[in-house]
Amino acid sequence: MLTISHLQPSVSDIDTLLRTNASVGCNGNSFIVGYLINMLGFKPKNIRKIDSINDYPDAFRNGDIEVAFFVVPHAKVFLAKYCKGFTMTGPTFKLGGFGFVFSKGSRLAFEFSEAILKVMENGEMPRLEEYLLISNNSCSQSTGVSDGSSSS
Repeated sequence: MLTISHLQPSVSDIDTLLRTNASVGCNGNSFIVGYLINMLGFKPKNIRKIDSINDYPDAFRNGDIEVAFFVVPHAKVFLAKYCKGFTMTGPTFKLGGFGFVFSKGSRLAFEFSEAILKVMENGEMPRLEEYLLISNNSCSQSTGVSDGSSSS
C-alpha cells in the first residue's frame, strides 16, 4: 500500500518512483523491505526504514521519504490517526497474508482456524475493523482520504 503526503498525489505509480530514485519508507522489520528490493526493483539506498507509525509524518515533512509502503491494515491505522494531509493510492499487492504455526495435532490449530473463518464469514471482521478505525480516528467522519487502491 502506497501512502503519500498530499491529497492530490503527485506520484501514483511504482515506475515513476523507480525512475526518479525516490526515497521510500517502510517498517524496517517488515518483509516489505525485501519485497521492495527483490520484486519491485528498488535500490536499497532508496529505502528508509521507519521504526514507528508515529515517525512517518516527520519523515514526510523533512523530505526523508516521498512515499511510504505499508501492509493494508497498517495503512488504515496510519490514515485513521493522520488522516489530514495524507492519502492512500494503489495499486495494492496481494502478498499472501499471515501464517500461524502450531504443534502437530494441536487442538488449538483447529479451533484457531475455525474462529478466523467464522469471524470472516459472518461479516464481523469488517464491523470490527470499522469500529476500531473509527474509534481511533483523530479526524471527523469525513476525512477527505481517498482510497484509489486496486487489487492485483
